[in-house]
Amino acid sequence: MSRQEKLAALASTGVTKAELDLLDGVTSTTAELNLIDGGTARGTTAIADGDGVLINDAGTMRMTSVETMATYMATKVGIETTTGDVGTYAMLGEQQNDRTARSTGEDVAASNGLYYAGLTIENSKVNFSSSPSGTWRLMGAYSSNSGKNDKPVSLWLRIS
Repeated sequence: MSRQEKLAALASTGVTKAELDLLDGVTSTTAELNLIDGGTARGTTAIADGDGVLINDAGTMRMTSVETMATYMATKVGIETTTGDVGTYAMLGEQQNDRTARSTGEDVAASNGLYYAGLTIENSKVNFSSSPSGTWRLMGAYSSNSGKNDKPVSLWLRIS
């Protein structure tokens, strides 16, 4: 097709020079442009250092790194948490007198004998430190078959 034939075909589409000027310099493929379409399906691609994120910066679209996003989220949004906050995990022990068996997913008030598990062991017993507050969900089960001086320790999630 000659240049004149291409121009004639283009003219018949109703595309204006101003519209063509908008595309001048675009180096994206159709697939790349479609990624920013709001109806595009989300994938499960893992995010890793060095990846970029498209951000609307006060009306100007810009790329930023995931490292910059992580710093922003930690300092401005408040993702960082304190030990014992709702949503945090802890290794907790339970000072049970009745050796109650507990199941994964069971919720227990900290006032019912939960303690942060200490890292010291004396005479084959785990030493407990301070007691947390709130309600905790057991993430791993333990049995009631522990010995007389044994205190079960497991992973717990603070839920309230």
